[in-house]
Amino acid sequence: MLEICRFLGNNAVIQQGQELVITGKAAPSHRIKCIINKIEVKTLSSTDGNFELKLPPMQPAGPFTFQISDLDGREKLTYHNIYIGNVYLVAGQSNMAFTLEEANDIHDKYSDVLIRQLVIPKQAFISAQPADSEICWQLAEGNGLKDFSAVGFHFAREVRKHYPRIAIGLVNASYGGTNIEAWISRDSLLKSPVTKEQATVYESEIFNSTSIDISNILSRGKVEEKMLEQLFPEPFTNEGVEHDWHKASFNAPNWQEMLLPDSWVIAGFKSPGVFWFRREVELPESWTGQALKLHLGAIDHQDITYWNGIEAGYTGKDLDISHWNDQRCYSIAPEQVKVGKNQIAVRVTSIYPICTYGGFIGPEDEMYLCPESNNEQRIALAGTWKYQVEKLLSVESLERCRHLGAGEPHSYHMMFDNMIAPLRDLNFAAVAFYQGEANTLGSADKYENLLKLLIDDWKSYFEQPELPFVIVQLPGFQTPRQYSEHSQWAKVREAQLKAGLAIGIPPVVTAETGLAYDLHPPDKNIIGKRLAMTVLALQDYPGVPISGPVYKRMKKLPEGKIRLYFELYGSSLLVIGDCINHLVIAGADGVFHKAESQLESSTSLVVWSTAVADPKIVCYGWCENPAEANLYNQMGQPVSPFRTDTKYYLTKGISRDGRVINHTSTADLDNE
Repeated sequence: MLEICRFLGNNAVIQQGQELVITGKAAPSHRIKCIINKIEVKTLSSTDGNFELKLPPMQPAGPFTFQISDLDGREKLTYHNIYIGNVYLVAGQSNMAFTLEEANDIHDKYSDVLIRQLVIPKQAFISAQPADSEICWQLAEGNGLKDFSAVGFHFAREVRKHYPRIAIGLVNASYGGTNIEAWISRDSLLKSPVTKEQATVYESEIFNSTSIDISNILSRGKVEEKMLEQLFPEPFTNEGVEHDWHKASFNAPNWQEMLLPDSWVIAGFKSPGVFWFRREVELPESWTGQALKLHLGAIDHQDITYWNGIEAGYTGKDLDISHWNDQRCYSIAPEQVKVGKNQIAVRVTSIYPICTYGGFIGPEDEMYLCPESNNEQRIALAGTWKYQVEKLLSVESLERCRHLGAGEPHSYHMMFDNMIAPLRDLNFAAVAFYQGEANTLGSADKYENLLKLLIDDWKSYFEQPELPFVIVQLPGFQTPRQYSEHSQWAKVREAQLKAGLAIGIPPVVTAETGLAYDLHPPDKNIIGKRLAMTVLALQDYPGVPISGPVYKRMKKLPEGKIRLYFELYGSSLLVIGDCINHLVIAGADGVFHKAESQLESSTSLVVWSTAVADPKIVCYGWCENPAEANLYNQMGQPVSPFRTDTKYYLTKGISRDGRVINHTSTADLDNE
C-alpha cells in the first residue's frame, strides 16, 4: 500500500539547494521514515493515510540510495543511483520534443550517465490521470539516448562542461503542435481578460450533452476529424472552375502576384481557405510530342492541378489533411504539350485551422517542369505566380480547435492538466520553454500577453516566484526574405522578446538556425548551446553573457542616417561578413529598402539607404526566415530581430555584465 510521488525512482535527480517535499500514501496513522545521504526524516500518516515528508536542502552529490519505509506496515520502497544536482523543466511543442534519434544525432561520445531524462507521457484527458505506461528516469547512454530531447540534451551537455561534477535531470514535458493556451492552467485562463471569455465558453461547452463524449477518449486524429466535420459539413464547391479559372484562355487581369514557394499568410491572409495560382510557361520546340513531368514541390494541404484547362492530377480531397508536406508530381500527356505558351493553374485548399501554411511549401528546386525522359532539362517554376482567393474560411475555426476537449491537446489548459500539474512536487533550477509555432496563425498579436500569463502561472503553481524562465525564440521557417510586412513568425518572436525582457531574461535567439522547408530543423546543438549560455549566466558563471545584444533606442542623424543603440550584456557587437543582412529602412511611406550600415562602436550601428531621404523606421530580421541574419556579439549570440517603431522595455533590468539585477529600469526609447 505504500506509495510516493511517482516521479521519484531509480536514477532520479533531486534539485540541489531546495527543500524537497515528498507526498505519499500509506495505511492510516502509520509511522513513515525516509533516509537519503545519512539524512533521516520521520512523519506520521493521517487518518486517511496521506503523509508528507520534508527533506532539507542538499548539496550536489551522489550516487545515493533513497529509502522510504512504513515502519508499522513493514513496507519499504528503495531507489538506487540517486543524485542531488540540477533539474530543468524543458517544455513546449515539437521542436522541444524532437529527439536525438529524429535528428539522426546519436554518437558514442554523447554517453554521460550524469545526464538523465524523465519523459512525461503525452495524453489529453479532461480530468488528468496517471499514464498507463511506467514512468522512469533514462540515462544518457546506449539505447537510452534516442529518446532524449535533442535541445534538452545538448543544453545539458554544454552545462556539464562547465559544471562536470553536477548531475543534470531533464523533465521533458513537450507535445508537438500544441498552442500556448493549452499550457496555461484553468484558474489563470478564467482570470485573465485575454482568455476569460473563450475559456468560459469552453467550460460550458465541454460538459454539455452535445460535446464529445469524455468517457470515450478518441485519438487526436479522430478528434480532429470530428472537428473538421463540424466546421465543414458540406463539401466545397469548386467555384474557380465555374469562373473558368482553370482554362488556358483565362487571362486573370486583376489577379495579384506572389513569389512561390511561400504561404499565403505572407500576403496578409491569416486564415485557412481556398486559393488559385496561375503561371504561364513557354515550351521549346524540342519538347513537342514529349510526355512531361510537372513538379510543384509540397503543397499545404490539398490541390487540383490543371494544364491548359485539363486536370493533370490532384492530391487529397474532402477533409483530408494528411498531405501537407507531400511532394506533388503530375504527368502531362504528349498530346497536351504544345510549343510556346502553356498555362498551369493550381487550386490549393488548406482547411486545418490549427497550423496553416496554405500555399506552396517548396523547396524551390523541387518546383520545375521537365520532359519525362530527361530530368536534367528543366524549366524552373519557383518565382512569380498570379493568385486569386476563392474562399477564406471563418477565423472562428481557429478558436474551435481549442474547444474539443478529450483527445485534443489544443484544448484550453489540456497540456497543463496532463503534463504540468502532475509535476507539482518537483523542484526546478530553471524552465526552458520552446513553443510558439502553433500560435503564428490567428493569435500572434496576443502571444505576448499569453506568454506572460503562462510564466506567472507556472511560477505560482510551483511556488517558486524567482524560478528562472528561459524562452527559446522561434527558428526560421519558409522562404527567406529581406523583410515580410505580414510576418506572423516575426510577431511571435517579438512577443517572446518582450516577455523575456519583462522578467529580465532575454530569449534565446534561434531565428537564423531554421530551414525554409522543414518545420523541424535537425541541428539542435546550436540551440542547446545558446540555451546553456543563458542558464550559465543566470548561475553567475563568469564571462558568459545572458543574451546576445538587444536593440535599445535610435537617434536620427543628418544626411538621412539613423544610429541604433544596443544593450550588450557583456559582449560587443560583431558583424559576420561584409554587410548586415535582413536590415531594412523606410520613410514615412512605409516602403522598406535594403539598408547599408556601418558598425560605429561596440554598442552602436549607423544605418541608411540612398533610396530613403528621411528615414523613420528600421527593421532587422523581420520575416519568417531571416536565414542570413549575421549580427551577433563576440560570443556568437545573435541579436534578436527587432523594429524601431516598437518599444522594448526592460521591466526587471540586467546589468552590463549580463547578470540579472533587481532594480527597475526602462530603456530610453524616444527618437532623439
